[in-house]
Amino acid sequence: KYRDLVNTPAFLEMLPDVEGLTGLDIGCGEGHNTRLVARRGGLMTGIDISEVFVRHANRSERKDPLGIQYRLADATSLPFADESFDFAMATMSMMDMAHAGQAVREAWRVIRPGGFFQFSINHPCFFTKRWEWVFDEAGRLILKLDFEVAAEVKALKQLLDRTMPGNQITIDTVASNIILRGVARSSGEAKQAMDIAKMFVSTNATAAGGAGG
Repeated sequence: KYRDLVNTPAFLEMLPDVEGLTGLDIGCGEGHNTRLVARRGGLMTGIDISEVFVRHANRSERKDPLGIQYRLADATSLPFADESFDFAMATMSMMDMAHAGQAVREAWRVIRPGGFFQFSINHPCFFTKRWEWVFDEAGRLILKLDFEVAAEVKALKQLLDRTMPGNQITIDTVASNIILRGVARSSGEAKQAMDIAKMFVSTNATAAGGAGG
């Protein structure tokens, strides 16, 4: 996997010594990289806007406690006081935020003087038309979706239609990528569609791996 073999090793190689430092992982997802940094001695807090990811992160923390606190939060409005952390990090999450500039300002706000903010993003050369923004009912940017997996598009669409009747989301594929297009009726619907698609992809990937093993 690109994350495990390329991106994360490079990110950790560049990461300064964090032993005993308080850190914030912005867009922590299911907490994989948060745990790696915690094992390096960082006193970690992770935030993500997805309830599904935060739930999985907390499940991993309960199974293998590392002292990490996970919270459901928006990177553009962090629920922390000024200068709360020694450092902040964001691994491959900033480019998926509709308002990345505000997220960077928030990261700067919660870092103590002398701290640092380290993040990784995709190089712009990889932002092809397979990347799609999702808009709310007023046409405002909400989020961008890209799923590099092969899956049953028809089954995913049926799942979305059962869960969110009347939605205007369509699903396309480019090579092995699933792309969600359309106009969401609300930011809540956009996030729900993202969560459903990610869980669908994860479930199918797990099933495929089990069948192949």
